[in-house]
Amino acid sequence: MDPERHRVIKFIMRSLFKIFFLGMIVLNTSCGFHRYSNALVPNELRQITLDTKDPYGSLSRSIRKQLHLVGITIIDPKRIEYSVKKVLNRTKSSMVNEYNGIDIQSNNSDNIPSLRISSSNDPEATVSIFRDGKTAESQIILQVSAELSLGAQKLHTLNVYVYRSFFNNPLKALAKDAEQEIICQEMCDQAAKQLVHKLLFVYADKFQKNKNKVNIKTSAPELHSINNQNLVKNNHTEITGSPNNKIGSIR
Repeated sequence: MDPERHRVIKFIMRSLFKIFFLGMIVLNTSCGFHRYSNALVPNELRQITLDTKDPYGSLSRSIRKQLHLVGITIIDPKRIEYSVKKVLNRTKSSMVNEYNGIDIQSNNSDNIPSLRISSSNDPEATVSIFRDGKTAESQIILQVSAELSLGAQKLHTLNVYVYRSFFNNPLKALAKDAEQEIICQEMCDQAAKQLVHKLLFVYADKFQKNKNKVNIKTSAPELHSINNQNLVKNNHTEITGSPNNKIGSIR
């Protein structure tokens, strides 16, 4: 093979490799793609129950999708109760087993956090009008309110607001309806993202505060007992005194 031709082929291969390598770096860094990480999800929030009035609506589907992406499993409380009852029925039932079964069932429901979608509405507000008085541009506001609770304890209320502008073209009614459906779906996805992000940070904050309170309560009796021991030692030394003082007092 001609050495000059060999050098040309080698130069082309190196150039293609550099272009491919630089292209992969640009795609991974500048396109904004980032994998979801479940590092921020506490172990206590790996499982959650979702309570909503419309379980098959757009908002509920978006919330389930976002919870699945961050690594949170949605559990049906009815299935938990059924599984506990099924395990108890396999064993020989007795009064003690039935009583223990109730405790297990209540503990499972108390240890799993619950997210309840209390309300969601999307009112429209007129932003601008045509000369004939018809609405030209309207603003859609999606308001979502949810309650985070752990058993019977209500931890926090989550509120999410999403705003979008929508142009009303009376000449294209079908296109307007299709565009409005797409906008509403995008708003539901954005509201679900904000709700899940707030859920993670709020639950982590509340759980850390509760944990600190428990640590303070458990450490307080220990400090109290140590202080009592020190007081007893001091009183004992004051009563007994030194041996020289005892001899002097006897004389």
